[in-house]
Amino acid sequence: MKKRISMIAAAVAALAANAAPAAADTWNGPYVGAHTGYGSGDVDQPWGLVGGALTSPQNSPEVDGWIYGIQGGYNWTVGGSWVLGGELQATWGDREGDDGGSGGDVNGVDIGTEWSLRGRAGYLITPTILLYGTAGYVSMDVEASAPGGETPSETITGWTYGVGGEWAFNDTWSATLEWRTDEMDQERFSFPINNYDEGLTPNTSAIRVGANWHF
Repeated sequence: MKKRISMIAAAVAALAANAAPAAADTWNGPYVGAHTGYGSGDVDQPWGLVGGALTSPQNSPEVDGWIYGIQGGYNWTVGGSWVLGGELQATWGDREGDDGGSGGDVNGVDIGTEWSLRGRAGYLITPTILLYGTAGYVSMDVEASAPGGETPSETITGWTYGVGGEWAFNDTWSATLEWRTDEMDQERFSFPINNYDEGLTPNTSAIRVGANWHF
């Protein structure tokens, strides 16, 4: 993963070295790109008997790991300095950890594929530098684990929001830096062999760097 980040950084540097000033219409229209970064947080996981109330507390696993993915979106400029748009993003990686056995068993969590569909609204502080806020819907594919080989998987949905900046090297390429946090709903995971269920609620944030190609 470190090699992948180095390759992206080298590509960004090469583009910047050969950059020409961005035209005013750089920010209008569609774009596609790729990103990488790092995510961390914890996962609330109260438990109870299978089918019962999830009221027994235990330590929240701390999860972290590298992430990478692709995105695509569309921008509109408004009034010369404002940029509005929408973006669909797919992210992969392994943000994982466990609770250290606080409830008697060691319970693990692995956050896999993540999808988000968000709106963006920003302001051009210069013709080539955009500062923006973003918010929208997010879903995560999550796998939980417990002794006995039980590894149920569920999709957890929620809301994501954050801030970012984007720098247009020229009429075609831009680089991004973005921080986002996720507020997820609770999802029930069942471990019938161990005779308990858990209610998992990921509380995560991530910082991403990337590059977009505008066309």
